[in-house]
Amino acid sequence: MKQSVVGIVRKDNRFLLGRREPGGDVGGLWEFPGGKCEAGETHEQTLIREYEEELAVKVSVGRFIAQKHFKNERRDFDLFAYEVMISESQTCVSSVHSELQWFSLDELQNLPVVPSDALFIPALRDFYQV
Repeated sequence: MKQSVVGIVRKDNRFLLGRREPGGDVGGLWEFPGGKCEAGETHEQTLIREYEEELAVKVSVGRFIAQKHFKNERRDFDLFAYEVMISESQTCVSSVHSELQWFSLDELQNLPVVPSDALFIPALRDFYQV
């Protein structure tokens, strides 16, 4: 079964999400940065690679937040979420998103989020006790 990981970046009780480019099943929806694990990669290695490829930043991976199972018409996925830290001196520049924004948990409730990533929103409230 395919494994995917998302990195949760939190600053001042706000979370970083990227808006997918238009087109495809999830075009125009918001998502936590991350991606599919390649053969032999750990979750941490996947997040470091994906953040470097997609946002041009080096990150450190923190605590495990939650695991969810997701099924769409074509595939089954096990999804894993981890804390990700980006140093203040770095600026994210996305190669795969039309925009990057910070949102509070309350704002996330009403945001059009990719269905698989939306599964993590209740877990964030529990994890961060907000």
